[in-house]
Amino acid sequence: MKRTFYLPLSLLLVAGHFTFLMLYFQPAISTPDAQSYFVQAKQLALTAKTYVALESVLQYVGPHWCETRPGRFYCTHPPGLPAILALFYRLFGPYAALWVNPLLSSLTLLGLFLLARLWISEGWALLAAGLMAVNPVTNEHALFGFSHAAVAFFLVWGLFFLARGLKTHSTWWALIAGFCFGLLPAIRYAESVYLLAAGVFLVISVLKQHASWRTLAAFALGAALPLGALLIRNQAAYGVFWKTGYALTQEQSAFGLGYFLQNSPTYLRMMLGDGGAITFGLGVMGLAFLCAYPKERSKGLLLTILIVPITVLYMSWYWTPDLQSMRFLLPTFYLYTIAAVWLLAFLIHNRPKRSAWACALTLLLLTLWWGLPQSHQRLISLKTRNRALANATGIIERHVEKGSLIIAPEGLCQHLDFLGSWRLVSLPALRPQPFHEQAPSADSSAPRGPQRDAALQRRFGRLSGEDFFAAVTDEVWTWAGTKRKVYLVANEDQIAGFKTNLPLTDTLVTVERIELTAGETQSARMSGGFGPPGEAEGEFQGPPGPMGSPPDQFQGRPGPNQIFDLVLNGEPLWLVQWRRGTL
Repeated sequence: MKRTFYLPLSLLLVAGHFTFLMLYFQPAISTPDAQSYFVQAKQLALTAKTYVALESVLQYVGPHWCETRPGRFYCTHPPGLPAILALFYRLFGPYAALWVNPLLSSLTLLGLFLLARLWISEGWALLAAGLMAVNPVTNEHALFGFSHAAVAFFLVWGLFFLARGLKTHSTWWALIAGFCFGLLPAIRYAESVYLLAAGVFLVISVLKQHASWRTLAAFALGAALPLGALLIRNQAAYGVFWKTGYALTQEQSAFGLGYFLQNSPTYLRMMLGDGGAITFGLGVMGLAFLCAYPKERSKGLLLTILIVPITVLYMSWYWTPDLQSMRFLLPTFYLYTIAAVWLLAFLIHNRPKRSAWACALTLLLLTLWWGLPQSHQRLISLKTRNRALANATGIIERHVEKGSLIIAPEGLCQHLDFLGSWRLVSLPALRPQPFHEQAPSADSSAPRGPQRDAALQRRFGRLSGEDFFAAVTDEVWTWAGTKRKVYLVANEDQIAGFKTNLPLTDTLVTVERIELTAGETQSARMSGGFGPPGEAEGEFQGPPGPMGSPPDQFQGRPGPNQIFDLVLNGEPLWLVQWRRGTL
């Protein structure tokens, strides 16, 4: 009877969580990594390819794309999540792909409930799902457009299938579990550590006769399917199967003990405050209890070898922890929650039922009090940014014919690129590119950013002033052709600067005003930025380009009111048509 009572409640929780997320949903992407995943999904859906082939040197290419050969760009991120997104993109249109991450995030709660029910009990399993439903980091990344929600989904469901396979000795469950774990490296390369940890656990289980060799073989076969597809794709993309997109920027080698010693205290502090919070401390103690308790030691071992290696890996990465670094450990929050709930259930075993209710309600209320306000702050800031892009896109869709060429801020280009309806040029591409010879770096192993402007430098790097502008505008109209129109989306200063460089025969015709609501202020800045406090909170540093457009590279990282080079300060944009005349 309890089974029929708690399962409907868990489904109601999943539906409620998805509804909560949809309150903040806007059909747009405004974060750097999202551009790479969703544009890669577009390429898969429309061309069955994971690379972008340039039609013009001015064509907009996102910040995470690297040139592997002249005119061909591959994304540094793997194609696992884009393949899932591409299915929705192909079947239901581009906006349907934006629903995938929130769906996965809500369905992860169901997987958590089923796993905890298998290991503990239904009541405690519902508590575990409820605790994670209000976690601000997981809620934010349900709508961020990154890949961490997908990693959490396949990790939690893979664990559930693995647990069922070990309990029932079913090779089918093990096969499905292996497939889920095998998808993790295809979604995020570093998350191959999860697959390795699960494999090590199964080998230990076989040696201790807790599992059969058939279970291990079925798991390996399931994992080989997505992993093999990834290796074949990497062979085609990079020439060798073991090479990844991160090799293009050398980030795969940017790990070290020094980084671990420097970053680990900050990560621990953030886990206690911004990540797992109360469940983190309880979860760590729960892991210790699980590993020490003979009857539950296998569960403790499995959770521990899943958590520790990935945590040490990211703590050892060169990237200095910032307000978004908790996303790297986001999948482990679900594992800590299971351990925390198991600990409570263990400590109050054989106690009166009111003890269980008191402990569960206290933990739930404290987590609600902490998690819901932070979730709102993070999501309302994201909603503001995405709404600005969605509103601008709606105006463009009404007035600009498909196939036309649009010159716009990169913050708008990165979203329009995902939709795939127009030819795009970013405003920074219309300013002179500083020419420099490609000298070798002093530190050949240091991470380096994608060189997406290399083609522009090769073509226009030695030009300046009127010669540069004439060459660039000729390229714009050559790419547009005679049958396509050219539009400009910019603020008043940028349009005025652009107009002063035009020949007398060219005209700019105003089409529509695009209102941009001012972004959130200090409360949002404290929770939604991409960099640590004091680092480029919402403004570009350095002088503007010759047309009033800010430089292409950040001095620091964008703040919550900033979408690449688009700052939400209340200043409107204007959609204008650029008409080229003849004497």
